[in-house]
Amino acid sequence: MKKLMFLGMVIGVVFLTQFIEQYSSRPDVLTQGTQQIVETIES
Repeated sequence: MKKLMFLGMVIGVVFLTQFIEQYSSRPDVLTQGTQQIVETIES
């Protein structure tokens, strides 16, 4: 079970890195996306 959580964490980090690299050239999109993620987590 711990292995699965670790694997999910690694995939999440890789996905986030790809996402940030993809949108780093467009800071307005990155900021908007971050705000949406924060709102989703808080709700």
